[in-house]
Amino acid sequence: MQSEDGANTPCLKACDMEKRLLIVVCHNHEPELIAARDQEKFGDVDILTIPARCGKPPLTLEQTETYLQTHLGKKQIYVLGCSCISNLQENGQKQAGMKFHCLRNCFQTFADMTLIEHFIKAGYFLVTSGWVAHWRANMNIYGFDQQTAREFFAETTKKVLLLETLVDQQNHEHLQEFAHFIDRPTEIVPLGLGYFRFFLSQIVKDWRLKNQQKEVEQNLTEYRHQISEYAMAMDILKNLSPTLSETEIVDKILETCMMLFAPQSLYYLPFHGDRAASLITHTAFEQTNQDIVRKMSQCTETYEWLASGSGFRLRIDTQNELLGVLELDQITFPNYKDRYLNLALNMVPVWSLALINARKVRKIKETEQAMRQSEEKLSLIFHSSPNAITVTDMNGIVVECNPMTAQMLGYASKEEVIGRNVLTLIPEREHEKARENTEITLTHGYVNNVTHSHIRQDGSVFPVVLSAGVMRDQSGKPEGFVAITIDNTERMVAENERKKLLDALEQTADSVFITNKKGIIEYVNRAFTMTTGYLAREVIGQSPKILKSGQHDEQYYQNMWKTIMAGQVFRREIVNRMKNGELVNEDQTITPIKDDQGQISHFISAARDITEKKRIERLREDIERIVRHDLKTPLTSIMGYSQLLFREPLTDEQRQWADIIYNRGKQMLQMIDQSLDLYKMEVGIYQVRQDKIDLIHLFFEIQDELKHITTHKSLILQFFIQEQPVTREMHYMLYGEHLYLKLMLANLIKNALEASPAQNTITITVLDNKAFHSITIHNRGVIPESIRKYFFDKYSTQGKKGGTGLGTYSAYLIAKAHGGTIAFITSEQAGTTLTVRLPKNP
Repeated sequence: MQSEDGANTPCLKACDMEKRLLIVVCHNHEPELIAARDQEKFGDVDILTIPARCGKPPLTLEQTETYLQTHLGKKQIYVLGCSCISNLQENGQKQAGMKFHCLRNCFQTFADMTLIEHFIKAGYFLVTSGWVAHWRANMNIYGFDQQTAREFFAETTKKVLLLETLVDQQNHEHLQEFAHFIDRPTEIVPLGLGYFRFFLSQIVKDWRLKNQQKEVEQNLTEYRHQISEYAMAMDILKNLSPTLSETEIVDKILETCMMLFAPQSLYYLPFHGDRAASLITHTAFEQTNQDIVRKMSQCTETYEWLASGSGFRLRIDTQNELLGVLELDQITFPNYKDRYLNLALNMVPVWSLALINARKVRKIKETEQAMRQSEEKLSLIFHSSPNAITVTDMNGIVVECNPMTAQMLGYASKEEVIGRNVLTLIPEREHEKARENTEITLTHGYVNNVTHSHIRQDGSVFPVVLSAGVMRDQSGKPEGFVAITIDNTERMVAENERKKLLDALEQTADSVFITNKKGIIEYVNRAFTMTTGYLAREVIGQSPKILKSGQHDEQYYQNMWKTIMAGQVFRREIVNRMKNGELVNEDQTITPIKDDQGQISHFISAARDITEKKRIERLREDIERIVRHDLKTPLTSIMGYSQLLFREPLTDEQRQWADIIYNRGKQMLQMIDQSLDLYKMEVGIYQVRQDKIDLIHLFFEIQDELKHITTHKSLILQFFIQEQPVTREMHYMLYGEHLYLKLMLANLIKNALEASPAQNTITITVLDNKAFHSITIHNRGVIPESIRKYFFDKYSTQGKKGGTGLGTYSAYLIAKAHGGTIAFITSEQAGTTLTVRLPKNP
């Protein structure tokens, strides 16, 4: 081992010296050399600047060594110059670790010599950044004052030419100072550092290459030395090589020791890392194993003599790992202990090698077993994966895939997919995207969750999400790709549904918020913020209690929680307090949301502001109470006076008019009494009373009541059943509430009479269909286009003196309450036909 250490020491020093390169130049080249080194990122290159010797005798070896005395023997030195080192190169002077490179011209490192020679022949005086930075010192070296400099340069130089490399921002300032000093014009040639960097790269790469060659030669020498040493151990190794397990090798080692040294006591303590294993003993004496283990664990030297003087202890190790400690005591011939120790020391490397080999073999077997198990797992995952797994070569050809790939693409087996180019499985519009993702994968090693489309065998296209990675060979060279693809159809459908739901929540006019099971707000929509005045960030994470108005007792909220925690929907009117303190009436619905296991996870509340509706309802109730009270009194008087008229002698016509006054008053009184019913129809809660009604009798009753209009406008009312004229003696029965059907038909017929031109006929036709009664009312009038869209809306009217816009609206409500429909068609040519359909079965 000592010999091995001694041989390695000078080699290490030489390698240390060759780890860094020192380039020596004059200060005229310094700025460019430093900049080129930094740009090329040559971290193993140092730079030493020496004074320029332009116009002075060349350097001698002694002068050079004086400049380099602190670096000699520590770095590889490369001296770069021109005439200043010509003597050193011409005389072949050499120094260990030093090399001289004499340039043809100082500017050879800046540009091609053809260009340099062209400038010189043209009479240019070439300067560099470093030269002009020290131009005063250079003039002193030449021995010039200003007068002699101007005379010299006037005769020899047309222009001063700066080889601009952009490494010194003061170049131009220095150039102008020098040009003024010698009274010569200037010119600047922008060269950059490209040529200088190339020149420097050649030097550094040549140096690195030679270092590598030396390292290879040193390694070869060391290998040859090791081979000669291993040859001596081959005989012993032959006995160990067939035995691969560590236990068997230890047995062989102990057997060899017993045979060669015949000790009375033999111990071996295996080590695995820093941990000692169980002690192995071959001894004729009783001794405490713990004491032996302690002493053997403390062995730090290659060998130790035992206190008995007739034995020794050996470390069996490698440079990085302790394999075991061997102890022999009471050897049979102690006079030969030195000789025995030397023999044992020569065998230790062989034993170490055998033990290392056994451990490696064990690890290889364990690794192979683990790899087999891993391959089995990977194969199981590969073939049973619910996702498509595809392996391609560098050309995109599928070389392997799992069954799910074929299933996803609609092929009968994976063999139909293998051999295809992946681009044939992708729509042409996405080929460029696929190529871009391939480049990203090669650059970064992988891509994750890339959206694409694939083509099934039947030509249908479906969305996928894929992740891919690069497979590399042992040298790190890419050899293919592996991709995991997920059919994204269901997720996209779910995402679209989720987006639709979210859009609906955001666009609905209802105020919506969602809480978790504990009642903490997790989401509010836009209507919530507009209604309450709270921003989303102000309420998310809060409890809905911030809306509590104090208008409801605790029992209200307990009932609410009891209902929704039972999984039922809670619907109530509630009064909430807004951010500004205002109280708002809302119609609120709270619905439990359940997860996949049917457990309640969230609650969603939807509320509609009904404050204005409530205000109108109260106003309406007040008005209706007033109307009922204020109108009933005069109507009762009118009906009473009309009855008094019958006591007086009247003509038939007067008696008829008095009867009409009484009946119309009675009808109006009924309408006042039933105004609440119309409101119930409006909100959809009215229950229709089913009376048996003679429709023909009802028609003639309405005709008599509207006689004043028909007489005034010379209009004719005609009634038809199944297109046959109707007389007062005929009957047509249907079911409905007499009062409101009469009100509906009276309003519609009255509107038709008022809208019809004078001297026209209004026809009312009843058709008996299987499922419903159809009543059509036709007149020659035309509904104005401006109100057609709103014809049945509340308060919709136009051009009708005294019209309230409630006639058609109440007719619509009555038809709807009876389970029927009402509609119209109108035109200039045909006039207006209004159709009411009422179901036959009440």
